[in-house]
Amino acid sequence: MTTIACSVVALLLVHTDIFAQKKKGSKEPQGSNYVSATVLITKFHTEDELKAMGKIELTKLYMERIIVLTEIIPYVALKTKPGTTLTEMKIPETPLNLEYMQK
Repeated sequence: MTTIACSVVALLLVHTDIFAQKKKGSKEPQGSNYVSATVLITKFHTEDELKAMGKIELTKLYMERIIVLTEIIPYVALKTKPGTTLTEMKIPETPLNLEYMQK
């Protein structure tokens, strides 16, 4: 009897956890959908602006920056010589990659 009760409780916990992850229509990033190649850094803030921001605003800003960094960081250590081109690093010269390199 206790085995059946434990099984039912475990099943309910798993079932509840599955549906508690994300509400439909929510725009917050989740799991592997976190990285997006379409995000760009659109504004650079001063120190005073950053100090005036609240925790939620800063968190959103940090998440935007992390998205861009995850696209760039894998290529940073490929070549250490100044003046190295994308072609030399075997990175496709797409408009998005060129824009990242200019920043």
